[in-house]
Amino acid sequence: MLPVSTPLQSTPPRGIPLASDASVHSTPPQIRNADVEPFATGKDEAKVTHRRLAVEMGSRFIGPMPVSSFFDEFVPPPKDANGKPVKKPTSRKFPQKASSSEASFIAEIEKRKLCPNLQFLDTHTTSDPLHPKELKPDISVVAPGQDPAWRKMELVIERKPRAHDPFADPSPVKDGEDNRKNSFLHNSDNALANRGQISSYAAAQFQAQFREWAFSVVLLDDYARILRWDRAGTVVTERFNWREDPDTLAEFLWRFNHLDKKQRGYDVTVTPATSGEGMLAMEGFAAARKKGKKYLPILTEDIVLHKFMVYDEKTSTERFFVGPSAHVYNRSMAGRGTFGYYAWDIDGGRVVYLKDSWRINTEDMAKETDIYEKLEKAGVQRVAKLGCGGDLPGQSTRSQDFITEEQPWACMTSNVYRHTHCRMSFLTIGAPLQRFSSTRQLCVAIYDALTAHAEAYTKAKILHRDVSAGNILIDEDGRGVLIDWDLSRDISLPPGRRRQWRTGTWQFISAALLLDPQAKPHTVSDDLESFCHVLTYMIVKYRPTKYRNLHRKIKHVYDDYVDEGNVITGGEGKINFFSGGALDAGGLFGMIPKPCFDIIQGLRQLFAPLYAWDTAESAVPPSSSEVMKLFKTHMQASTHVDWLSHKDPAVYVAEAYPPDTDAATNANGKRSRGRDDIGPLSNHPSTRVSALLQSTPEEVLD
Repeated sequence: MLPVSTPLQSTPPRGIPLASDASVHSTPPQIRNADVEPFATGKDEAKVTHRRLAVEMGSRFIGPMPVSSFFDEFVPPPKDANGKPVKKPTSRKFPQKASSSEASFIAEIEKRKLCPNLQFLDTHTTSDPLHPKELKPDISVVAPGQDPAWRKMELVIERKPRAHDPFADPSPVKDGEDNRKNSFLHNSDNALANRGQISSYAAAQFQAQFREWAFSVVLLDDYARILRWDRAGTVVTERFNWREDPDTLAEFLWRFNHLDKKQRGYDVTVTPATSGEGMLAMEGFAAARKKGKKYLPILTEDIVLHKFMVYDEKTSTERFFVGPSAHVYNRSMAGRGTFGYYAWDIDGGRVVYLKDSWRINTEDMAKETDIYEKLEKAGVQRVAKLGCGGDLPGQSTRSQDFITEEQPWACMTSNVYRHTHCRMSFLTIGAPLQRFSSTRQLCVAIYDALTAHAEAYTKAKILHRDVSAGNILIDEDGRGVLIDWDLSRDISLPPGRRRQWRTGTWQFISAALLLDPQAKPHTVSDDLESFCHVLTYMIVKYRPTKYRNLHRKIKHVYDDYVDEGNVITGGEGKINFFSGGALDAGGLFGMIPKPCFDIIQGLRQLFAPLYAWDTAESAVPPSSSEVMKLFKTHMQASTHVDWLSHKDPAVYVAEAYPPDTDAATNANGKRSRGRDDIGPLSNHPSTRVSALLQSTPEEVLD
């Protein structure tokens, strides 16, 4: 959950069949922070990216849904103000030539006046400058007069050859049978890449807009499919021949034209802030920055501000907050879709942190608001203070409703669970971990997070299970805070995995979990190892160094994964790290203060026996107290001279290069500064509003 300057998609592994031969890759299959660039630039690399996105979605595609059922469930016929049906245009059919090019398809829609309230644009060679250049849908549908930017996108239409259909409709089922044992995924390389490509388009739309769901269309020569995306999965229609039956596609476009913003999937709980509300937020942010919160963005009159509704479940009331677009955001389509905002509490008169996510809504997954209350009641230190929050009324996914026995057409799926939209405010706000003011402060912040983790486990019987650099903040006192407890587990419950998938940030997941993602239970030791990876990763990414070939070594330890065909694995680089073969002591020594070096070396010694061939079976995992003692020993007053001797001043020292800079140009001795000092906080890129621009429904349809 780190601030980012370029909207990107993430690509976590989902264990589905991909290929017969295992292959090794150097870009991580799951990235939830901004530190590793998941999008490549060339055409071949773009295909790899799309493949990873298809893996992420896995079997979350639900189909083939009959078109008539799709219309009944999601695309109601329009009615006028009096509730009477709107008269259809006299001619809605497409001639055969309509599919010969994007231009001819658009011309036929305009000729027949199917969508008078929308504009269809040929964008197969055009990309939004705020998004990766690979995101170029063939046809972008926007409001009249709008540019084809993702923050303005209403509908995406993509053209592919029929032979490369992302999906494969099975034979019609007989009475009393269903499709549950049949796969809906077309498993060719091109089909896999196409699934990833359309997934990347949906993810970009969800990034740039406030949405509950969205629609898209895939044209396949004479055929077509219509899709509905939400955070649980994607419902896909059966493939229909729109040349033989052109009225079906025309009917969808005509109905879509008449849908209101709620029916098109917009989140109407976010609206544009008024000028008065915006002024209050600007003044409040400016005052907070003067008091030391330099990590807050500088708000100016030209920055678009949004008004967020938070439903307070304790008081059953609506609270309102004003802030800019997300500074922390999720790049994937499926899953929780977590976004983070700095915002002004209109009623409370203070700056707060808003967390917006789609929580997994099952009986065995506690609400995060309840978890924070339990942590507070148990007296757990170094966790964020919850202000208010809860589920947004009426906002839950629907994809999971179509995998029951009542839908015999639905093919095999996996990991499709109900997600409910949750928004919370936190009184504790802080800077992201990579903005540590000194190497010692980095260690202190991680030690504080370890304290929260240990106390949650012993006092509240809660295991965090999602330790990452993005989930540790540095508060206004320079201390660490462990956040994001929505994937934690009550250890008093029966042991075992609750889901068929792993979640987390690839770079920080333990080697053991990456090696055996399907069977290895998540334990305390896995979280403790994650703290080790957080420390080392922050050091090698954000401190100036002359370490040779550092960029390549970082990718080996933290990014490499193996595509084994039916599962994605990793961890070999991390094992090499513990054995001393990667990011070796000789390379690290001298680039950091000796106490920090000693902590890293001590962590290696604690975890190495778990992976050594001759000790792995009998090794006892290190305890929280052992790891915390290691940190505390090297942060005592007696080590003060050793910290200072490395010219590690107590000023802002973090970003050796900004997140949107290619690490390869900075990790081979090309960093010009002789010490960890890049100037005052106010000059850092993260003090400006993120390049992610989000639009409310009013702004999109304006």
